[in-house]
Amino acid sequence: MGPGVLRAERLFADPVTGAAGEGVAASVEALLDRFPPPDPVAAAPVVRLAGAGSLQTCPAPGPLDTGVESLDGGLPAGTAVRGLTVQTVRTGDDRGLQVAACPETATASWVLLGGTGVGQEPRLLLANPGETGAVVDVRLGGGDGSLLTPASTGILVSPGEQAEVAVDALAPDQSAVLARVVARVGTVAVSGSGSALAGLVPLGGDTQPAETSPSTSLVLPWVTVGGGRTEARLLVGSVGDSPAVVRLRVVPAQPAGPADPASAAPVGSEVRGAPSEPVVAPAGGVVDVDLSDLPAGSYAVHLESDAPVVASWTGTAQRDGEPVEGLTGVPADRWWVQALPSAAPWRSSVVLPVGPLLAEVGGAEGTTLGLVAPGAGGGRARVALLDAAGQELASQPVDLPADGAPVGLTLAQLAAGLDPALVASLAVGSATGVHLGLSVQLPDVDGPLVAGTSVPGPQPPTSQVRLVRD
Repeated sequence: MGPGVLRAERLFADPVTGAAGEGVAASVEALLDRFPPPDPVAAAPVVRLAGAGSLQTCPAPGPLDTGVESLDGGLPAGTAVRGLTVQTVRTGDDRGLQVAACPETATASWVLLGGTGVGQEPRLLLANPGETGAVVDVRLGGGDGSLLTPASTGILVSPGEQAEVAVDALAPDQSAVLARVVARVGTVAVSGSGSALAGLVPLGGDTQPAETSPSTSLVLPWVTVGGGRTEARLLVGSVGDSPAVVRLRVVPAQPAGPADPASAAPVGSEVRGAPSEPVVAPAGGVVDVDLSDLPAGSYAVHLESDAPVVASWTGTAQRDGEPVEGLTGVPADRWWVQALPSAAPWRSSVVLPVGPLLAEVGGAEGTTLGLVAPGAGGGRARVALLDAAGQELASQPVDLPADGAPVGLTLAQLAAGLDPALVASLAVGSATGVHLGLSVQLPDVDGPLVAGTSVPGPQPPTSQVRLVRD
């Protein structure tokens, strides 16, 4: 075709209605005969990391033949795979347990991050698993709306490499940050991470995948408020040009087993510590909702908004008692859980490769799978543990209550009598639909290590690309 300009016009479908042209729109221009250079002002906040050999980006969901023929007898062939990452650090400034669903490659992603004050270090990790380079803009917002950060545009992420963006350097002294990552050329997989210190005392850190489908209806399938010294916050970001008015409904968990029709899930105002009034997220910014007064337990959080939003839950766990000798405070650990579009549950089967997770944390104790039925009706799911050959080791049916109440199933309960070393995967099937979350708590001499993640459902095609030769 020769030198010239290729313009790719990408129209994004609305994640709820599927209507083309609604939602975010972007256009990209690139020279055909060479890769466009990055914006020269992008260098300051970017730290180059190692090459493709150390990429933490997971493979995209793909088929897995489990060797089982039916939902009643197992999980069907062609089950999707949703990867997980796990890391444990027991000492030092980065002490913490990190568990996260794998990020998806996209042209537009959003991440909610913690504060950028003294001792806080939120980061964005931009990974490019593709064979061509990507040019990325990072746009930030805080409690008052969008922030001006010209040094975060034109970031070059080379093929098979990743770049780290120091958000605290771009937007200091914020209580919370909404980051929007837009790939002008190519696609990237985005994760948010962070750690914090109070003097020399580590306050934990975690990793979460970016959200790629803002929506007016979101769900956090499984979040936990513990005993002792704990903090629980919900961050909600408005991704558009207008504020978003958001209503929250906090629903306590029910134990796994037969559903109790007489047990009605309360609305948010009926749960002590949950907000009874709507909250407002500023345009392009984030609102921080303190939910630390919720009673100890596990919950699903449902959000309904008049404009597209993203949301994340963050909490801490900290033991009671006095600091150990040499420290001025008690270490804590923090976890992050991302919200999911309510309209995108798993209606097929999904496999989570939990073998590395169980090996990292020393068994199935402390690991819980949270399940929520979509919509007001209930449902049913089947959960199974698989070995490395995809053969079923143990299984349990789970009734999903109506009205969005979550059910928690501990992996130790499911794996009773099994050698955890034999477990390679956790499989979930539901013909009625299910949202999934995962939480992990690991005992430690300095206090519990905690982590969690939501499991994003299958993402339908959301864009149409038209190439125009100028």
